[in-house]
Amino acid sequence: MKTKKNLQWMAIKIDEKAYDRVRWDFVEASIYAAEVVECIISIPPPMIHGGPDSLSWSKTTSGVFSVKSAYFALKEESWHPQELKWSKIWKIPGPLRVKHFVWLVLKQRLLTNSERVRRGIEHDVSCHLCGHFMEDTIHILRYCSFTKEIWL
Repeated sequence: MKTKKNLQWMAIKIDEKAYDRVRWDFVEASIYAAEVVECIISIPPPMIHGGPDSLSWSKTTSGVFSVKSAYFALKEESWHPQELKWSKIWKIPGPLRVKHFVWLVLKQRLLTNSERVRRGIEHDVSCHLCGHFMEDTIHILRYCSFTKEIWL
């Protein structure tokens, strides 16, 4: 249960994090003595550095932006919310070969004809099993008439 005292403490904690807009108005309506309220109100908001604002890139220790640091930041933090954390795949119970297969599928790295063409190994992207114009991961696992017979 939230009491009035807990709510006041929560307000102080929230305001401490918002350095540029700290307000002490909530203290005036508190149960504290008037001189305590005056003392609290007279406290200026804390300054983080005490100097002017400056731009800083949070992905490097120096604060300086580089393409390399942006690349690694994007590699770590995926822009696709549906993308899994790859380490979770290896924690799935089951044989390692199944985990490896799932990892290859999710990364779209199965050695399909379209992947072979991308790597310069093959020249034809069509499916040699059913004749579809393009053999990619989704086709070979879901739509190929030949592999559908295997899955079913």
